[in-house]
Amino acid sequence: MAFNNNLLFSLTNLYSFLYLYQFRKYPFERKTADLKLAYYVKENFEEDKTNLAKIEEQVNAYYIHNLSANCFRETNYRKLHLLVQILNKLNSSSCNFFFVS
Repeated sequence: MAFNNNLLFSLTNLYSFLYLYQFRKYPFERKTADLKLAYYVKENFEEDKTNLAKIEEQVNAYYIHNLSANCFRETNYRKLHLLVQILNKLNSSSCNFFFVS
């Protein structure tokens, strides 16, 4: 899944103890209570957390935003691919320059 880096940046800047990918500094996996989405925290997460419900709501929003953006991109790609196929079948001389099989 392709992720929106701007949203990832803002989420990880907001919470220095949380990351959405596992690596050495963030080894401990947690899951959001409602959607069961994974996020990773530092060892001292319990000390740093301020409002777990708000944090998990933002993790959920991040994943949902990316899923929606990916769906939009895939849908547009399919529509463009279908349009190219239709234009290729029409064999219109004005389109030949752009769409050559």
